[in-house]
Amino acid sequence: MRRTLIVGLATVSMAGLSAPVSAQDGVTVQRVDKLEREMRAVQRKVFGAGGVVEPEMGIPTAPTTAPIGSSAPVADLTARVDAIEAQLAKLTGQVEQNSFKLRQLENDFATYKANAGAATVVPAAPAATGTTPSTAAPSASVTPPKVTTTTKASADRLAKVKAVEIPSTGNAAEDTYNYGFRLWSAGLYPEAQGQLEKLVKTYPNYSRMSFAQNLLGRAYMDDQQYENAVHTLYGNYKNNPKGERAADSLMYLGMTFAKMKNKEASCTAFTELFKVYGNSMSGGLKSQASSERSKAGCA
Repeated sequence: MRRTLIVGLATVSMAGLSAPVSAQDGVTVQRVDKLEREMRAVQRKVFGAGGVVEPEMGIPTAPTTAPIGSSAPVADLTARVDAIEAQLAKLTGQVEQNSFKLRQLENDFATYKANAGAATVVPAAPAATGTTPSTAAPSASVTPPKVTTTTKASADRLAKVKAVEIPSTGNAAEDTYNYGFRLWSAGLYPEAQGQLEKLVKTYPNYSRMSFAQNLLGRAYMDDQQYENAVHTLYGNYKNNPKGERAADSLMYLGMTFAKMKNKEASCTAFTELFKVYGNSMSGGLKSQASSERSKAGCA
């Protein structure tokens, strides 16, 4: 751009030796006007029409000394070209800054993907209440989680667990999922984790595994086991991106990172959610995702 401007100015100077000043001024004015319009377009491209736009270039207010023998119009054009060059330098700096920030964001998300690459379910540590995830062989019935009753608090929790109805349809995998869902709905997150972990391990071909993994991730998130939640939710999205709850898992992944105070990773997850599933999300999910993204402080 700068070389083009310099060649243009040289052409103006040489033309002054063989053509009337009025004719050369008219052509050069048109060329400079065109450059200024293009520069404004670049400004809008870089800074955005809806954001804060840098002031557009203008003729410097400080007096500009015209070359000896130059006419006033040529001096005016020289000033305008100087203004364009100054604005171009600002735009170049802004573009470089934006590119650097984008590279940082891409590198951060790539690191996060690499760390979560295994995407395996990490079993939760035994809960303080005494809940032990079952690893029993497949059976036709669902058994409630064990809760010790050595303290009043444990006794109260056992009463809450007993209050949750155990489904019994004869479909062990489906009953395990539904029981885990009921425990989660009752706020019994460790007990829900135990049932869902058993489902994942015992029935790997369960037809609604996308639902089960997503719910397990939510149970970890609600129980503030954020590392387990990240691995489970990201694994559900990565390993089965067309699953019924893959988009939901990506949203809850963004929410989990937000709870971990990792704004950058949270916003990256929300960005990927709308990039991958923006046209296929249900209205309810899209509305919730937009709300959660805003809460996380993402643009």
